[in-house]
Amino acid sequence: MPWTSLPYSIRCLRSSVRPTPRSFSFTPNQRLAHYASHIPSFREQVARTSEVKSFSKELSRPSVRNQVLFVVGTTVVVYCVAARWTNTDTFYWSNVLQTTGSAWQTRPPSNDEMRRARYFQYGKVLQTRLALVKDAIDEWPQTLRAMVIWSYIQVAQPILDASEGRRMCWAIGAVNTLVWLAWQFPRLQPAMARHFVHSPLSGRSYTLFTSMFSHRNIFHLLATSMVLSSFANVRDPRVHSEVAPFIVPRLRHVPCPSCIPLTLTTATAGLFSGLTSHIAISRITFPRLVSRLSASARATTSVTASSTAASTSAAATSAAVRSSQGVTGAVYAAFTLTALAYPDTELAMAIPPTFPIPIQGALGAALAVDVLGIWRGWRRFNHWAHLGGAAYGAWYWAWGYKMWGAFREGTLGSLPRELSNRPAQA
Repeated sequence: MPWTSLPYSIRCLRSSVRPTPRSFSFTPNQRLAHYASHIPSFREQVARTSEVKSFSKELSRPSVRNQVLFVVGTTVVVYCVAARWTNTDTFYWSNVLQTTGSAWQTRPPSNDEMRRARYFQYGKVLQTRLALVKDAIDEWPQTLRAMVIWSYIQVAQPILDASEGRRMCWAIGAVNTLVWLAWQFPRLQPAMARHFVHSPLSGRSYTLFTSMFSHRNIFHLLATSMVLSSFANVRDPRVHSEVAPFIVPRLRHVPCPSCIPLTLTTATAGLFSGLTSHIAISRITFPRLVSRLSASARATTSVTASSTAASTSAAATSAAVRSSQGVTGAVYAAFTLTALAYPDTELAMAIPPTFPIPIQGALGAALAVDVLGIWRGWRRFNHWAHLGGAAYGAWYWAWGYKMWGAFREGTLGSLPRELSNRPAQA
């Protein structure tokens, strides 16, 4: 019967539909493997979507405008302060001497006479301080008291006997020593490197001034301080003459303390030499270095490799650009000014001892070494700063004294042009 044969037929159908078992095996598809090998990585996809900066864009060109404005503004302020200080000091001592002596009733005192008056007053100040020291150590043992008083006299007497210019050089050396001591503390070195070292790539301008007092090497500190002190007694005969109407035509009394022109020259020459180095590195050394390193960066074909090369080259450029420190530019300015004012002077080194040589020959040899150092790419010294200081010294000899006289006239204010309550007799 049909319904009796149905289960048998269903069983036959199931057996025919049931799949036969097969062993599973994976055969790699060569076409898929070909496409998988060309799938970019995540870093390459990000590099394709974002623009890769070239090496020339990785480093921005150092600024020059802000540094020029800072140096010009600071120089004008320094000239104004120095000129006003000179006029006030001259007016004060003229009146003091004219009211205490009959010799100056008909004429204003000279520069040497005012210098001797300042010497005696400073001596009284040191004596007053010695009396205070004696009162402070009155209860100490006698041997210790004698040692302290002797030490004070040994320090105070050379300071009193030194000229005003040399005292100022010693004061500058003392400030340089304090800054050098700050360099010796590891915790202060990051702040010192930021605020007392001038780097053209930093973009800062005030470090042109602060870096003049910064010395990391003790030998650099001693050399600059000793050489600057050796030029302390040099005077410009046109500025320190007793009667110099050609300098300040409408100012009848022109004497001034010898420390003021020296301080003025040191500050402004240090700024100008630092600015010269900054401009030379920003406009000459930096473009050449960037072009040389960018050529090596363009030689790489990979995107990732070119980006890494740009970062590496940027770090190499920052390390290759020289930073400025020290007051050597001001030393070169004083050296040049002395050679032009006193061409017959001879120089001789004490350490090591040498034979005397003409000062102009020594200056020419030093400048030749700096020119050779720039040409050969020496990085031991800041040769651009040396040449900038020498150029400032030559400019000051040619036109600086006229500018000094103009500032003295401009800062008179309510002071009389004779800088005295009693005009000079014709």
